[in-house]
Amino acid sequence: MNQDDEEFIAQFANLSAGSSPQLPISLADSEAQTRDCNICAMARVVSDRSVMEGGFTQTMMKAWGSHYNTEITTVARNIFLIQFVNAHELSRVMSRGIWTYRGDAVALRRVYGR
Repeated sequence: MNQDDEEFIAQFANLSAGSSPQLPISLADSEAQTRDCNICAMARVVSDRSVMEGGFTQTMMKAWGSHYNTEITTVARNIFLIQFVNAHELSRVMSRGIWTYRGDAVALRRVYGR
């Protein structure tokens, strides 16, 4: 695990169910206009291996039982922006257990946007 991973995980250490930490996310203007950030989350796969978007999408959509219209986009290496179909699906995924992808932890954080 590298220092970036440790810092990312440390951000989750003192969170409670009611807390809403905010991290800035930069998207291209064209992509930002198509996102409803109120139903989005960021996912980071904590791994030294690079994760491919297609495999991550297929595996996690099945694990989450997500609607086929859920969109997953790569933001950076092992970091993905997930736009769920609605707030209920987002809440359901966020509240259910600890997620893993191929044995590596998947840290989820809700996105709060304008």
